[in-house]
Amino acid sequence: MKKRILIFLSILLIVQFAKAQAPVFDTCQNLPQYDGEWRYINGIDTLKIYLRDHRFSSVSDNGSLNVYDRLWGWIDYRSGTTVIESNYQHRFSIIPQNYDYVNFSMWLHMPECNDSWLKLRGFMWDSQTQKKYFDIDVVINPAKTIMTWKLKYPEGYNLIAGTEYNYFLPKEFVLIKQ
Repeated sequence: MKKRILIFLSILLIVQFAKAQAPVFDTCQNLPQYDGEWRYINGIDTLKIYLRDHRFSSVSDNGSLNVYDRLWGWIDYRSGTTVIESNYQHRFSIIPQNYDYVNFSMWLHMPECNDSWLKLRGFMWDSQTQKKYFDIDVVINPAKTIMTWKLKYPEGYNLIAGTEYNYFLPKEFVLIKQ
């Protein structure tokens, strides 16, 4: 009886160890085509966003390796000559292989890694006004030269009744590939 219990526990541990080591891949070979500078200018405001694709990894709580492909982004937003938000000077810095990185404004991913899927989704860090993350939904034109961005706070975000979000960017804007 002890032998059966020992065999059962051994099998259970092996199965649990195998599950913990199963890597998770969220990768997409289509992201590099969006690398580079994207710009919005309306005569007063200038918004530059620089995107770079990057593969990085992290280890989950259960010990499995997770590998991701993301577009990491840096921003320079000016109203006239006044800088509203900028970390653009970091756009060529080395991006580490793990998730701990502070000199970026956003990351985006392609929920369906398909070259005909013309949508990106991600988040942006608002370091100047709210000091919070908000969600980004991006629609790309078929020529892949224009991106329409929509910003919103995540679902269930605590909003005090009667208050407005203070986005540092317009809630919706169009960027053109440079």
